[in-house]
Amino acid sequence: MKKTIFLFSICFVFAGCAGAPRVVSYFVEKGVMQYYLMPVGFGGGKADVNVDFTVRVQKGVKNPVICNFTVKTRTDPPKSVERAEFLLIDAEKTLALRDIEVLFIERAAREIRLTSIMDREDFDALLSSKIVLFDVFCDTGEYSFTPTGDFYRALEQARIEIIDVAP
Repeated sequence: MKKTIFLFSICFVFAGCAGAPRVVSYFVEKGVMQYYLMPVGFGGGKADVNVDFTVRVQKGVKNPVICNFTVKTRTDPPKSVERAEFLLIDAEKTLALRDIEVLFIERAAREIRLTSIMDREDFDALLSSKIVLFDVFCDTGEYSFTPTGDFYRALEQARIEIIDVAP
């Protein structure tokens, strides 16, 4: 009986997570919506990264997209990031993030949290891509990350919700 209840509980938790929205929309003001793509994981050899996006959609305006990311290393976290970019393998295109700033460093957790800006046109290209890598160039070396399936599912949901209402 306990085993059955335990298995049922596990199935319930996974079922609840599977249906969770990956994109959350917010009304900002008349004619302005904001979308938040929940953090999604990318794996790498010496580190992992979680990436999230905030997109503001306003008729007639191409607002830049905020891309936040957290790099979690197996050793000491980097102190700075010189460059970060998405590689759209299928489109043979590189999308560089700009204005990268450190938000905080958690030494005990071995992670660094950063914020950056991405051009809206680049974000739209990212939404259309089917094969993506994410490269981060730090003071401790270069990391190349491969997205999980959650990343592609988030892009698919964002394509439906954001592109369909884009200016």
